[in-house]
Amino acid sequence: MNNIISGIDSQNNVRLEIEIQGLYKSIPYGGIIDTGFSGGLVIPLITAVDIGLTKVGASTVTLADGSIKVVPTFLSNVKIGSKVHDATTLIMGNEVLIGMELIHDYRLCMSPITGEVIIEEWESLKRLDDFTETLKRLGG
Repeated sequence: MNNIISGIDSQNNVRLEIEIQGLYKSIPYGGIIDTGFSGGLVIPLITAVDIGLTKVGASTVTLADGSIKVVPTFLSNVKIGSKVHDATTLIMGNEVLIGMELIHDYRLCMSPITGEVIIEEWESLKRLDDFTETLKRLGG
């Protein structure tokens, strides 16, 4: 199992070390896990330009306060541990947010009192996927 660096910061945000990969370069970042965000990644515009992401259009998003906003949408690759994910990447704000699209294959356990967060690949999901594929093959 690969070591995935994570923890709780001084403002009680759960952070996860990721690598955002663009056309020009890749950058490591301790992004905030946002379980209320169903998408993949939110990054500042300057970061998207700096690493060379490909713009694919715009997305309409509903923010936590209920307001609706249209934001530029890019595609990126995001590395968590040793696994690389394709991620829908929205451009807004000044912080990197990691949404449920990126962490749905992981199990998160945290202890706020110690600041410890353990993130690991959810092995049973892999076995379930394998089982589903076997059933599909057997069923024709």
